[in-house]
Amino acid sequence: MHLEFDELRDSALAIHDPQLIFSPVVAKGFDCIDVAARLSELNFAGAYRALTHRLPNPDIVKREVRAVFPELDFDVLTISDAHAEKPGSFA
Repeated sequence: MHLEFDELRDSALAIHDPQLIFSPVVAKGFDCIDVAARLSELNFAGAYRALTHRLPNPDIVKREVRAVFPELDFDVLTISDAHAEKPGSFA
């Protein structure tokens, strides 16, 4: 399933019931803090993973998101260029 950020709503979660959501750490128009906030508002109970290439210190992002949204199962995954998805999209 693929959703744009503005499509990430309660109705989409109810229909698809995802257990795992991926997004880029930073994309045009939003970042992982925005996604985490939306998922928190929607009481998402699954896992959220933010994907990145060459982020100097992913632990900083992890700490920030986990501090603001402690109820969210969040992590940052570093992927190689060979596995890159379309920027700004959800998998």
